[in-house]
Amino acid sequence: MKRLLNVFVLSSICLLFSTMTASAFDFMGAENLFVDEALSDDHYLAGGRAVVSEAVDGDLYIAGGDVTIEGDVTQDLMIAGGRVTVNGNVGDDLRVVGGQVLVMGNVGDDLIAFGGQVDISGNSVIGGSVVGGSGYLTLDGEVKEDVRGGFGMLIVNGIVGGNIIATVEEKLEIGTSAQVGGDLNYAALIEMDVPEEQVVGEIQFNKFQKEEIEEDVSAVNALYWSFRGVSFLSALMILILWVAFAPNSLLRA
Repeated sequence: MKRLLNVFVLSSICLLFSTMTASAFDFMGAENLFVDEALSDDHYLAGGRAVVSEAVDGDLYIAGGDVTIEGDVTQDLMIAGGRVTVNGNVGDDLRVVGGQVLVMGNVGDDLIAFGGQVDISGNSVIGGSVVGGSGYLTLDGEVKEDVRGGFGMLIVNGIVGGNIIATVEEKLEIGTSAQVGGDLNYAALIEMDVPEEQVVGEIQFNKFQKEEIEEDVSAVNALYWSFRGVSFLSALMILILWVAFAPNSLLRA
């Protein structure tokens, strides 16, 4: 029975992170998970609070309520969490779903982010594009390629090398320190005051109707509940791991 439960747990973790690889992987799970030694190869982590303070030479998949990445990840980093902070550098793609997301490090390729609030610091350089959707997206750093997605508020104070193609519900702000190397193509209820000198290419505004907003909101709501489902499954996996490997501590708790 225990062996079957272990197989179920590991299989569920694989499904949770949408990986189809058949190769071996390393998994670590705990209520409070602190990784203070370097990791090699791909790793899967889960915890109520998870902190990775050393480098990971491979892909890192992690789920938790509060996730902090201090070390560098040489390949892909995928995170599902309530509060997410990435201080280290990511060699390839960073894919993150979270309530509050802060990116302080560099990303070698694309940043794909969905969350309530996503902040990209002034020290960050995104080597590819920023793609996703959030209530608030603040971009103070540099994006080498495009910014694409749907946002409640989009505030750009940094550099975008390519185009900005966005649907904005409330506010679009292009700061005086911002620079957009390509076109700015945005859809909103009303036209925003965009300084032309900050945009190298063309500025195109597309007005949408209230009915279109309601359709978009329905789609966003569906996406939101999908992400809540991922968060719930993450918590469920932690509980299953606790039952499987530490039943006595669960009873004491």
